[in-house]
Amino acid sequence: MARPFAVARWFAAAAACALSVALPAQTQQAPGAGSAKRNYNTELKAVADNLATRLNVTIVVDPFLAVAAKPAEPNAARIEDALDALVAGMKGSAWRKAYRQQAEANAVPSADKLCTAVRALDVLEQTGLVVENNRTRRATLYSKDFPVPANFADELQGQRFTTTPLYVIYATSAGGSAGGATTADRFFDLQKQQMALMMEMSPDQLAQAMSHSMQMFMNMDPGTRSQFMGNMMRAGIQMWSSLPADQRQQMVGQLMQNAQQAMGQAGQGGGRRP
Repeated sequence: MARPFAVARWFAAAAACALSVALPAQTQQAPGAGSAKRNYNTELKAVADNLATRLNVTIVVDPFLAVAAKPAEPNAARIEDALDALVAGMKGSAWRKAYRQQAEANAVPSADKLCTAVRALDVLEQTGLVVENNRTRRATLYSKDFPVPANFADELQGQRFTTTPLYVIYATSAGGSAGGATTADRFFDLQKQQMALMMEMSPDQLAQAMSHSMQMFMNMDPGTRSQFMGNMMRAGIQMWSSLPADQRQQMVGQLMQNAQQAMGQAGQGGGRRP
């Protein structure tokens, strides 16, 4: 009986690792650890979306911005006044206008990459910088704090930039740790985003995404891959040990039920193939 029991314990630990992404924050803590600080980033995104619709603009919110208090939608007629009021109540945040190349005007920007770029440019100390890539024979020009002329729209158009800005709300501190957010807070926020994306995907899309993730994992350096798996297993076992026995039993039962359903559906799908 020793070996089946050991296999069961291994399975339970693996299940804990797999299910940790789907657990609410309070179940990912050991008893007595205290509740995690609430991050109202999702509520901020909702407020920004309402403002964008009402004022007919595009607002991008930094997914790594930690918002300590639930934001209220400012009752302002101008977008600049509304954003000033919004960020005034959020520590470690700011907003900027961003103009993109006309060729990219119709593409949906990635919020995290755009906010990272805005933050990096804003904190760069050099007043002017040119970075040349000798291999591609291309250069990137950066110029800081130049006065905005009265004909700024014409200047943008002449340089093939859009004249309609994106309004970017972002974390001012490097690494997205604004507002006192810890690494664990940011990790949990990413888990919530991952869950939301998974619910929007079809089974085929999800399978393809998982395949890409597995390929990325297999392409890791062996030492990094081993460390990654070790950290995940240790965290999963620690979380599993902190859960009450009835909750552990419920989780394993749900996992087994989902696995059986998935295998049954896969079998039915395979049976229909010629």
